[in-house]
Amino acid sequence: MQRKLDFIRVQQMGKAEAALHAGGLVISNAAKQIITDKDLIFSGEMKRSVHPEVESDEMAVRIGSDITEPPYPSFLEFGTSKMSPKPWLRPALDENKTEAINEIASVLRIIV
Repeated sequence: MQRKLDFIRVQQMGKAEAALHAGGLVISNAAKQIITDKDLIFSGEMKRSVHPEVESDEMAVRIGSDITEPPYPSFLEFGTSKMSPKPWLRPALDENKTEAINEIASVLRIIV
């Protein structure tokens, strides 16, 4: 069901943007799962803040968090002088890069 809803939403975008968004969803969903698996949060705010954002002019997709003050997601990813890193975004990319690329290709085959 979620995949269908996501597909309907991306139909409103351009074809390349839709494909990039679909690939970004693979990574952002994996990042949310890592956040849960590592018990990095006590509320759902951080998970809700993680999403893909398509940069049309660059033909790229950025995945990250909307939380900037304080930049808690960055603190988790890279650590601080008082806290060791607890990466959640880089592992999501590293472990799901091929799946994201395949999703982009799959969407392009469907909509082109």
